[in-house]
Amino acid sequence: MAELALPETQYAQSGDFSIAYQVMGSGPVDIILVPGIISHIDYQHAARLHANPPPDG
Repeated sequence: MAELALPETQYAQSGDFSIAYQVMGSGPVDIILVPGIISHIDYQHAARLHANPPPDG
């Protein structure tokens, strides 16, 4: 199975809170995905890969 390079998780401070974010790709348009009040940014990649594994090749 091919290894996929996952983006590095970075953090921004807002008062006493740390907000995790990741940057993927490049281009003229920025898209911001806000999954909900409680989420785990690194786990979401694992869940997607488990549900949709990359093809063998």
